[in-house]
Formats: sequence, C-alpha cells, structure tokens
Amino acid sequence: MNYLIKLKGRLRPALSDWFADCRIEATPAGDTLLIGDLPDAAALYGLLARCRDYGLELIALSPLPAEGENYENCPCRINPPDQCPRADDL
Repeated sequence: MNYLIKLKGRLRPALSDWFADCRIEATPAGDTLLIGDLPDAAALYGLLARCRDYGLELIALSPLPAEGENYENCPCRINPPDQCPRADDL
C-alpha cells in the first residue's frame, strides 16, 4: 500500500539512506514528505519506528491509492500522489 508520511522539519542528509525505500521530498513550508509503497503493516510500523528512533516528529500519515487505483481517496482527491497540490495541507 502507498503511504504519504509528513514529518516536521527537513530530513538531515545523513538520514536519507535510512529511508531509501521511500521517495523523500521537501515541502515549501520546510517539512519532509516520505512517499512509499510498503508491502505490509510490519513495513509501515518499521518505518514509523525509524522516524521515532531518530527523533523525527510525525505530522501526518495518509494511505494513498496504488498506481492505477481510483484517486478519489487521495488527500488531494484529484491527482496522483506525486502531483498532490495539497501535500502541504496534510
């Protein structure tokens, strides 16, 4: 399942390798988005545990539709996750 995880602040470059299973994007507001396709709940919990272990503050967690699925449930409701104009609103 695809997830969008919003973290407070910018991710330090030294930590980027620990999140290689996700696409990492910076928001204009100075926060970090992790966007990834995680195979199961254990992978999601592992990713959240890494965030906790590195002292990263979780702002939001949203499931996103898989590629080819209906985007009606996407937070922006109109675009694929990588084009979501409301990612800053999460």
